[in-house]
This record gives sequence, structure tokens and C-alpha cells, in this order.
Amino acid sequence: MPGGNQFRERYKKRFGADVQLYAPYSYDAAMSLIEAMKAANSTEPSKYVQALRKLNYKGVTGVVRFDAKGDIRDGGVTLYAWRDGKWVAQ
Repeated sequence: MPGGNQFRERYKKRFGADVQLYAPYSYDAAMSLIEAMKAANSTEPSKYVQALRKLNYKGVTGVVRFDAKGDIRDGGVTLYAWRDGKWVAQ
């Protein structure tokens, strides 16, 4: 998490508590939406979704960007399933 230490310091200063597990990911999600809205110069989903698809935002957790299906690329959290005696990324 490239911006983790700085985020933790700012979070603790602002809220007086340790960072909760998903806080950095939620922060990056919100900031990604804000950046897409700024790029589209609109808060209308039909307009900023197009900008979100092109997003390349350097966030706390890493670079936020999406693939052609709209799924996050190189996400910081990966889901796994147990298949054929081993863990497989979903």
C-alpha cells in the first residue's frame, strides 16, 4: 500500500483512532469517483462513468484503474476459492 503510512497518520490525526481495515479502499473509491466527476465536469452518472473507465488514479492503495468490463485492475484485495486442493484467485 504505497500511501499507507501517510494515510494512517492523517487518519489518526483526524479521527483519533487507528485505521479500520477497509478505510483506505473506501477512500480510494470515493476519490476515484471525485476525479472522474472532475474529468467529466459533471456529477451525472451517465457522464462521469465514461471518465471513470479511463481513470488512472494514484491512490493510497495503489493505482486505481478499470478493465474493459469495469472491474478494478490490480486491486489490493483478491478473493480466492478452494479448487482441486489449492487456492485460486477469482
